[in-house]
Amino acid sequence: MLILWIILVLISLLLSWILFSQLTLEINTKKQLYQLSIEGLGKLGIVPAWEREELLFLRLELWFWRKLEWPISKLSQKRKTPKRKKRKKRYPKISGKQFRRILSSFKVKRLEAQVSSEDPSWNGLWFPIVYGLDRGKGNFEINFRGENSLRLIISNRLIRLLWAWMKK
Repeated sequence: MLILWIILVLISLLLSWILFSQLTLEINTKKQLYQLSIEGLGKLGIVPAWEREELLFLRLELWFWRKLEWPISKLSQKRKTPKRKKRKKRYPKISGKQFRRILSSFKVKRLEAQVSSEDPSWNGLWFPIVYGLDRGKGNFEINFRGENSLRLIISNRLIRLLWAWMKK
């Protein structure tokens, strides 16, 4: 009986740790970094591989284990299966208010964007708009070198997502 209680306590501690750990989505186009990480558990990312015939690889890191051998083209290949009758897909109904609560549970940690068009006159026209956007948390720039980049870091906790989804 004592062993059962110890197992239940360990499982509940693990679940609470997962609920309160931070989920982070990071997109960085300069470094070609696109990943979703869970604090203390691991990362799942998309890595470009220009030297091979496959364009993208999935990278999975869990604590000490790293696996980088999953080309996305192989994952997306369709298998031959007998045709079945198509069922009508049922999606969970989310109201507009509930969707706004879920969206507002996310926190933008960093937002940096560098935008440039080929035409310098268009860059000059975009300058007042970008100057107005630059006053918040983000860092927006217009460069005249033709370089476009984005760095976005968004974080959330699973408990905040569940609370926003269940709250009425």
